[in-house]
Amino acid sequence: MSLRPSTPLSPQQILLEGAGRLGFLAMFFLLTVLSIGTIVLFIWLTWQKLDRQSRTKTASALLVCVGFVVFFFQFGHRLGLLRPTGAVVGQGIFQKGLELSEVAGGLGDWWASTVVIIIQNLTIPAALAAGCVVIGMIASLARQHDTDPVDDIIRQRRQSDTFLYFGAALLVVGIMFDYTWTRWLGFYMPSNPSGKDGAVGIREAYFSLASAWNLYKGVNYSALLASVYVPVMAIISARADNALAKRRTSEKDFDEVGFRAKRGLNLSITESARAAAAILAPFLTGAISALPNLLS
Repeated sequence: MSLRPSTPLSPQQILLEGAGRLGFLAMFFLLTVLSIGTIVLFIWLTWQKLDRQSRTKTASALLVCVGFVVFFFQFGHRLGLLRPTGAVVGQGIFQKGLELSEVAGGLGDWWASTVVIIIQNLTIPAALAAGCVVIGMIASLARQHDTDPVDDIIRQRRQSDTFLYFGAALLVVGIMFDYTWTRWLGFYMPSNPSGKDGAVGIREAYFSLASAWNLYKGVNYSALLASVYVPVMAIISARADNALAKRRTSEKDFDEVGFRAKRGLNLSITESARAAAAILAPFLTGAISALPNLLS
């Protein structure tokens, strides 16, 4: 079938569009709260747990991230650096959906431009929060020399785990936010094939593009968490081994197995599974949201 301008929306499309709009607003609110909360957590832990020199280094690293994020998202499009990529992924999906949805009236110029502004501006605090997660995990390696080495190692491990779980929650909600705004406009589109019998409809094709984008983001987010958390935990484990080796040398009849169990220095199956689940959470979220459309 051929597309006609201003095709009336069916009652089902009206209801589905309303559901999509509410889902978008809900994920927008949740992602905003999580982003601000992650940034506040980072500042609190950095200033409470680190010495002055470590604070300076951490703040400098964060400023570099802030500068990169502001340049990348605010000036990249204006300078033309992001045009080749932006035409295909991310916001380009929304723009393409906006064009295709105009056959049914679309969102209207005011609301469409408002959504674009929300997506653009929310990207900045969300990206900063993700930067805080990365820097926070790395900053957890900073030593507190006035603390018992074992106690300090336990603190490092707990802090890195805290940022891992906050990061996983942030990135999962980020994918769900992308999921809501990329699919939203699809409910304006006709679902019947627009060509020969058996051809894929415009709505289904658009949903497949949005689903592939969510899967792509999920893979990238899980890789981001793993690339930072795994090396950090390897360093913390090596420090724990060195600290306990010194105790074996200085203390007679030192029960290393019992000491590890008592102080929580063993990486148990439960803890490993919990960390693995947090790392894989963004990928699983993207895969679960994408597979039905990709398989069809």
